[in-house]
Amino acid sequence: DVKELVIGCLTQVVRSTARNIKSGWKNAFQVLHVAGRDKPEPIVLSAFDLLRKIVQDSFPQIVSDEAHGSAAYVDCINCLTTYASNQDFTPISLEAIDLIQRCTSMILQTLTNSDERLSFGDSEQHVRLWFPVLTGLSRISSDPRQIVRGKALEVLFDVLLSKGELFSPRLWELVFQGVLYPLFDDVYHMDEIHDTEWLRTTLRPAMMKLTELFAAFFPAVGGMLRQFLKILTSCVKHQNEHVAEIGLGSIKELLAKTANQLTPEMWVAVCETMTGLFEHAGPLSDAETAEETQSVDQKVKLVETRHKIRMHLFNLVQDLCKDHVDALGDNMDVLLNLLGTAHKTALESTTGQQQPMQGQLAQLGQLGAQKYMQWIFAESAEASRSELTFMFNAYRAQWDEGGNKKPGAHPDAQIAALETRLMDRVVDVLQKYSGIAAEGHHKPSPQTAQAQVAASPAPVQEPVDPQAEQIRWILAPTLMVILEGFMSLQQPRFESCLGRIYPHLCALIECNDVRVRIVVTDLFLRKIGPALGLQGR
Repeated sequence: DVKELVIGCLTQVVRSTARNIKSGWKNAFQVLHVAGRDKPEPIVLSAFDLLRKIVQDSFPQIVSDEAHGSAAYVDCINCLTTYASNQDFTPISLEAIDLIQRCTSMILQTLTNSDERLSFGDSEQHVRLWFPVLTGLSRISSDPRQIVRGKALEVLFDVLLSKGELFSPRLWELVFQGVLYPLFDDVYHMDEIHDTEWLRTTLRPAMMKLTELFAAFFPAVGGMLRQFLKILTSCVKHQNEHVAEIGLGSIKELLAKTANQLTPEMWVAVCETMTGLFEHAGPLSDAETAEETQSVDQKVKLVETRHKIRMHLFNLVQDLCKDHVDALGDNMDVLLNLLGTAHKTALESTTGQQQPMQGQLAQLGQLGAQKYMQWIFAESAEASRSELTFMFNAYRAQWDEGGNKKPGAHPDAQIAALETRLMDRVVDVLQKYSGIAAEGHHKPSPQTAQAQVAASPAPVQEPVDPQAEQIRWILAPTLMVILEGFMSLQQPRFESCLGRIYPHLCALIECNDVRVRIVVTDLFLRKIGPALGLQGR
């Protein structure tokens, strides 16, 4: 009863003398702040009704007071934050968040009345203006109620996206360090926290908004790229597969939106990040597979997560080359080496060239070992395909349709090195595949054929080498990329490469794979025929 009486008296005072209140606003907000933490519904509702009326009717007057406005503004925002955090009254919490957003709009309207261009730096006055709002919304973004933290997160980023153009780079740095990065503490403490409700329900929208914000104001925040990549990398390295996939998606989105603005130094940072991710997502070490504190199912799950991350990384590197090959410069070799090493490691695993492999497979159980080998097969094919697609895209981008070097193309030495690397890789694949094809589709001499027919009325099919079948299965997608890559090359560039690959292409005409024969036939008609002075279709 006493509390209700106090709120009633304060309401009467504010309604009757609001225009004359100056320093008294501090006391009023202190009373409302205490009431906002209470539990009885009548007290909280009546106090919030008064706070709502103050914001709607008196807020511009409060903040325009030169003597007391600054302190009263902070008290008002803190008071709204208290109501938003009261877990017993969710509707009030949601409305309080809306009022916080409204306060930011009203204070900007008050400031824009002057003739000066509005901008905010890292001065104490500007920090006191923005940080109560931003830190308050940031705290509410960790609320146990999903609907409340989702609303707070939405308003936080809406405020930053709509008002961020007024922020200086220094103020942005303070915002990221003091407001945004602390949101992702659960990601940083991955050794202690494997799974929380916040990670499951709120991390994705939070990371999407953070990436959108960073890209939208990249000219002002680009200097923090390394640190931003660090937090995304922490997501990718998280033991929770859901978190890792969110991190990869955010890196891909960030580069898609900002790659055209990256400086050479920034590209170095991106490539260093990619290198670190490839190293982290590599196959399990002997120590990891022998870890006694993890069950077989946990080890298999970890292997699967690493596999998915590697597959996403292959596609990400491939996209970088496809869309930004001109900007990569010397970093192109770094990315190519990542794909080449990943392919080599996976291929050695599938062909039994890695001695420790059998011991690792034994730690995964029979079913886990089978899955592991399937994933390694898929990685070998995907890494090889990504590497060749990368090289074909990079090589093709250096020439115009007439086969002449484009203005702004890479230096001649770099192009020559790329061409040599591409052709060596192509010839290696063609030699392996055409040799295997010849073994599986061997044509005997007429005399041998007659002798075979006389000796046996029924044809006898040669046994197929299982290892050869595995290698063929691995190389088939890579071979298709090669053939399609040559189809896409400018005719003069294709003709310059034809001498090294022609015998292997001829051998592919007789391979068993119908898809390969179709593409090879098309290549002969559309590319090789004109190169030899023959008519096409």
